[in-house]
Formats: sequence, C-alpha cells, structure tokens
Amino acid sequence: MLACKLCGVGERARMALQAAALGPECTCGARLAWWLCLVARDDKLPGAAHRVVVVLWQLQNADRGCAWPSLAYIGEQLKMHRSTVIRSLNALGRRSWISKAQRGGVQYWMKKWGISRSQLEVAVRQVGPDARAVARLLGKLTLAPAR
Repeated sequence: MLACKLCGVGERARMALQAAALGPECTCGARLAWWLCLVARDDKLPGAAHRVVVVLWQLQNADRGCAWPSLAYIGEQLKMHRSTVIRSLNALGRRSWISKAQRGGVQYWMKKWGISRSQLEVAVRQVGPDARAVARLLGKLTLAPAR
C-alpha cells in the first residue's frame, strides 16, 4: 500500500486518527478528504452549504489549501442564487468549517489599472463596487476578443 512520504498515512484505520493532526505540508490529500467527510456529516448545515463546500474543496490550492472562487462562479456551478451562496458560506463560517479572508482587492485593482487609492475610492462612490462599472468609468475596460 502506498503512503504519503511526509505524514506516513497509508492505512485506512490510521488515516482517520491522523487526518486532523496533519500539517499543511502533507501532500497525500488524506487530510482534505477527511475534512470533507466530516463536513458532509454535519447535520446542522443546510443542504446548500454541503454543495458549496464541495466546490470549495475542488478548487483548493494544492500549496496552501486556499480557494478564492467568486460568488458568481459558485452560483453558476451549482445553479444557485447569489444570496443562497452567501448564506451557505456564512453557515460554513459559523460552524468553523471555513474561514473567510479578503484578497486585498483594492491593491490588486490599483496595480492593474495604475491608479491611486483615492481615484479608485472616488470611482467606487460614483458607480458602486462593481468592477466592470468602475473600469468603464475609469476608461480601463478592455473587451476580450470574440471567440
């Protein structure tokens, strides 16, 4: 039977006991699979949250275990309304299955568009937080080539 060289997981009986203690450097996937099994058994989560967590699990970064899908992407994949996605993420957060963090969006757009924070803040106040509307206002919207 094959085993992860870092954590030594190889037997099913030991995998269940060790999965919670494995560090982020474990590459065998046992920790992540065990985590998903535990979330699936949480009877206090709504069904939509179980579906959302599967998408998050599939999108996890192999290096850090992070996933950064947009609400729209999750909704499209699951044919789910945005508000249902938000409620599901909040439920997962309340039950401590996930933690949410911002990616530093302001810095990203400032660097991408070559503008100052104050220019970005003024634009957001004028048109709201929609990135496409802000880009259009700033004259930074570039259209993707037609396929």
